[in-house]
Amino acid sequence: MHNAVGSPPRQRRAPSSVPSAGTGLCTGHHGELLQGSFAHAERGLITLPVQEISSRACFTPTTGDRALTVVPRQRAKARDAALQALAALGRADLGGVLEIRSTIPVGKGFGSSSCDIVATIRAVHDALGRELTPELTAAIASRVESASDPLMYNGSTVLFAQREGRVVRTLPCLPPLWVLGCDSAPPDGRVLTELMALPAYTGEELRTFEGLLRDMVRALERRDVDLIGEVATQSAVINSRYLPNPLLGPAQEVSGACAAAGVQVAHSGTLVGLLFADAPDVRGRAAEAARLLRPFGARRFRLHRVR
Repeated sequence: MHNAVGSPPRQRRAPSSVPSAGTGLCTGHHGELLQGSFAHAERGLITLPVQEISSRACFTPTTGDRALTVVPRQRAKARDAALQALAALGRADLGGVLEIRSTIPVGKGFGSSSCDIVATIRAVHDALGRELTPELTAAIASRVESASDPLMYNGSTVLFAQREGRVVRTLPCLPPLWVLGCDSAPPDGRVLTELMALPAYTGEELRTFEGLLRDMVRALERRDVDLIGEVATQSAVINSRYLPNPLLGPAQEVSGACAAAGVQVAHSGTLVGLLFADAPDVRGRAAEAARLLRPFGARRFRLHRVR
């Protein structure tokens, strides 16, 4: 995981009027640690990045034909991102084939569409040998999606205004921790973010979010996983009033029984996670947590190490 905000260093080709195939990779996230409304971001979030899931895009441009085909064809947002990236580079004359290969389930809260989009924008720039900044990527992504995740910042911890495509505040990096993820829905159960109504937070909730942000900054500065877990749990509870998750209550109980730091959820998905500090017995406690959660309908467990 990269600590500095920005794209990872890579060897770049010189810009050319004769483009060749380009590739782009983007890793996913495990839902939100904190999401709400803040003084400098009407809608803002802090995501929990994980490296084991990703989208890879390959863009093969063609000249003389503006048709752009995407494989698989249902990746319409990735196609839109490719077209917008080409236009931003002054190469709207190009078409081509965009192929997306992803290990990220759709509609669960892992940031699947944002991953596809970021990987695509990177592939288009790679094909044309052009420099790319995370700010440009965020600008294109926010135009393509109604709300984008900050995956273009490569695991940096940021408060991100997801509907504006901008970093509100760069935060200290996350300390080492683990998240036991599971799904609260069957395989075909998913949340369509673009169809969700925006939460109408109460005045009390708005004040709580400001306090949670201060607590999160303090937790990151102190590398305090327990406090990170407390913030994530409170954020999950507030947002469950707008998108209920049937596993939240059981996950809170199991969290206490297994000495987890707290619970985090995908605020626009079906994903639930238990946060654990990095410790020698973490795998055993995570296995016990999974055993306790299964009777409540939890599915598809996976333990991720963050950082």
